[in-house]
Amino acid sequence: MGNKNQRIWIWQHDAELYKAVYNPAERTFLVSNERDETILRYKGITAEQLARLETLFLQCGAKHLDGHKEPFTYL
Repeated sequence: MGNKNQRIWIWQHDAELYKAVYNPAERTFLVSNERDETILRYKGITAEQLARLETLFLQCGAKHLDGHKEPFTYL
């Protein structure tokens, strides 16, 4: 990880943790499970798409974490 500008969200679904990471330098969006297995990967995310995704995550109860932290370390 390490990019101070990336955005990270975490949430739990059916007793499993999930993590979504947006990397603005590469405009990529990655969703993975607690075993770091990639579930979804998107390239070329626009600012508008990112805003919609962030709203959706927050509505679903995801927690937004500072980009400097590895989410699973702080749960």
